[in-house]
Amino acid sequence: MIVVAVSLLAYGEWNGWNDANGDVPLFIPMVLIVAAVSAATAPAAIMGIVHEYRARGPLTTVLLGVVALDDGLTILIYSFALTAAQAMLGISAEFSWQSALMVPAREIGLAVGLGVAAGFSLSFATRWFTQRTSLLAIVLGVILFLSGCAISLHVSALLANMVLGFVVVNCLSHSEDLFSRVEAIEEPIFGLFFSLAGAHLDLALLTTTGGLAVVITLARFGGKLLGAQIAASLLKAPRTVRRYLGLTLLPQAGVTIGLILHARGQLVVAMGNDENLKAELGYLDFFVNAVLASVVINELITPFLLRFALMQSGDANHQSKGLSDELA
Repeated sequence: MIVVAVSLLAYGEWNGWNDANGDVPLFIPMVLIVAAVSAATAPAAIMGIVHEYRARGPLTTVLLGVVALDDGLTILIYSFALTAAQAMLGISAEFSWQSALMVPAREIGLAVGLGVAAGFSLSFATRWFTQRTSLLAIVLGVILFLSGCAISLHVSALLANMVLGFVVVNCLSHSEDLFSRVEAIEEPIFGLFFSLAGAHLDLALLTTTGGLAVVITLARFGGKLLGAQIAASLLKAPRTVRRYLGLTLLPQAGVTIGLILHARGQLVVAMGNDENLKAELGYLDFFVNAVLASVVINELITPFLLRFALMQSGDANHQSKGLSDELA
């Protein structure tokens, strides 16, 4: 987040977006939001490649642990960034450290509480419905109900569902069998999700956001590589972890897209009620398109880098029988 924020600030100064006249008042708030969502990693892409190459070893063990916490941390950072951005634009209460901390803390706490309650409810329900054909309906029903509750209470549905999955995996002995039901229909769900994301990618704006998209992509790469290298060195991790962990954390997709579109929706509604800020909606789409374009660039490059890291570390092509063996 720090590397992306500093890089965007430098790029904005070079383009005159953050000059004394404040020609683009949306610039600093969007720097905070874009930097926050850039911290996310794509767990689905990573798990898919890890599973495909039957990866197992020191690097894979650390990678799975980091990815499990990465997106949760990103959502926490994003909550604080969005609150600060709204305050800077004057579309929420006047900024104060109390509001900057208490409002996101309340939303995060409520989302975690909803996720825990839904997780235990799902774990309990599966004891009564043991037929495999009924598991999918139960899981989808709980997910949709939890998402609806979170949206109604204006808290993060993403965080609530992540907590749901965490509770179920750690409280239910046959959680892999449960979620395998959902994995069977994940392809069309991913297709719908990325179709909606693509609907926000304006090709007319893409030609003008190309420079910003490249800056976001390169800055994120630099931040992931530098952060992983520093942390692994300080903790005296194995050589393969120090050398290749940064490459394995580069994939980016779902959470980043979900958060940036969520931020757009929140800001559009709030800015639409302010005549002075309506003119800034074009700049908002400019930044959103830059993030979506950076995700496209990322997804074209990083799967090969992740595969290279697993191969070079010696973790790939172990003769494990399945994902449970890999996690073990």
